[in-house]
Amino acid sequence: MWFVWNVLKQHHPSLSDIMGTTPAPDAQSSVDRVPTDIQVGDHEVVASAAASDQGIDHSNRDAFGLRLQQYYHQHAVNDTPFLLIAMRGDGVAAPSLDFSLFYDCVGKLLTRQDDWLVDVQNQRLIVLLSQSRPNAAQRFFARLKVRLLDAAPQQAQDYLHTVSAIVVPNGESFQNAEDFLAVALEEE
Repeated sequence: MWFVWNVLKQHHPSLSDIMGTTPAPDAQSSVDRVPTDIQVGDHEVVASAAASDQGIDHSNRDAFGLRLQQYYHQHAVNDTPFLLIAMRGDGVAAPSLDFSLFYDCVGKLLTRQDDWLVDVQNQRLIVLLSQSRPNAAQRFFARLKVRLLDAAPQQAQDYLHTVSAIVVPNGESFQNAEDFLAVALEEE
């Protein structure tokens, strides 16, 4: 599946390429979460308060797949928009980076309606932005850049160059949640 990521990466480069150098003017205003710790497998990851309040295990691929499939269904029936952002880290390129910090920054950006799947071991992260159109991706990345610069100013650029992303509006190009997850998580 590396080939799929490489092909997708040609169209959706590193976060640094996606975000550019200047965050959106309103990037900081909508970032206002207080994190709480949750357990993800054997790893501790900081998630948004909204996500942990719901008692959801964000490392459970099957449960996330079921929740994501509901969004596919709602889009098919009511044209309800949603946005998927699949991200992967390349720990080989930057072995000193602590990806739990990256997950923490992402988690703080999510609302109660959003969802995510965290695979710490394989450095994979899928974000589902509920009720979001494609232009929401740029705002999300701008806010993420602000978070990273605030949390780790010395390493922010390393994160931005090391993490690749693909953006999939309304699950397009994938028949269902299972097809999307198989590609995004590079399952064989």
